[in-house]
Amino acid sequence: MELINKEKATKLIKPGILAALSQVPVISAFSTFYSEFVSSNWQERTEKTQEELINKFSKLDEQFEEKIRERSNFASLLGTAYQSALTDIEENKIPLYINSLINAIKNEDVDNTKIHIFLNFLKDFTLLHIQILTFFKAVHCGDYKLSLNSFGMVSKRELNADIIKTARPELIQDIDLFETIMDDLYSKNLITLNNLVSIDTNYLRQGQGIYSKFTTPLGDEFLEFIKEHEN
Repeated sequence: MELINKEKATKLIKPGILAALSQVPVISAFSTFYSEFVSSNWQERTEKTQEELINKFSKLDEQFEEKIRERSNFASLLGTAYQSALTDIEENKIPLYINSLINAIKNEDVDNTKIHIFLNFLKDFTLLHIQILTFFKAVHCGDYKLSLNSFGMVSKRELNADIIKTARPELIQDIDLFETIMDDLYSKNLITLNNLVSIDTNYLRQGQGIYSKFTTPLGDEFLEFIKEHEN
């Protein structure tokens, strides 16, 4: 009986506490901020994720639908990909999570262990990680002319960074950040080099139509895992 009384008392106290807290300016302001801004943003992210999911799955054929039915852990895969898309800091990665879900079902050779690892990669990586990994799969920076004023004064690290930046400025605004991402990809066994100095400059300046490749088989598999599904 005493326990019931305590439970009743607790239920009565909680509304009183919430009412009292709502009178505190800072808490009241946050409550308003949450309801007007955070909730609306969360709802917007949910709608975008659902829209991407419905849009891509609506394009799948009957054969693919049968594969979904045969996949015993489809609900788990869907839940993991969906939740990750909702909570990822980068909204632009939403399509990649849906791609991953479709490719996990499409490719029967990818076992659950790899699916788990690849989804964790996607969750941990930024879009810049993925862009740099894609760049290293087929490296070609074209013609590059070293300034005569810089001749003999530029380190190999700076030279390679400048060559890449000239061809792909969106990849290397910050040399230290670029190398941090390189090392991150290398530590995950996705590329074969971990810094700019280890790149042979000649491989960055190949002739037209000639590309250098620095991704590992695992790196190639990961890129396949997150690519757009082809009907």
